[in-house]
Amino acid sequence: MIQRAAEISGLDSRTFVINAAYRAAAETIAVRDREIFQFEDQASLFELLEEPAQAAE
Repeated sequence: MIQRAAEISGLDSRTFVINAAYRAAAETIAVRDREIFQFEDQASLFELLEEPAQAAE
């Protein structure tokens, strides 16, 4: 199956596998980064909510 997909893509199987691994690694890192940013955003929101309200001037 890998060989056939590589041929369809115009690549040798080694290059095809390396490209697939690279894309998977990039996606894994991107997902993790989004999770970290969401966690940090939540932490910032909770900090703001815990601060006392300031009177408007």
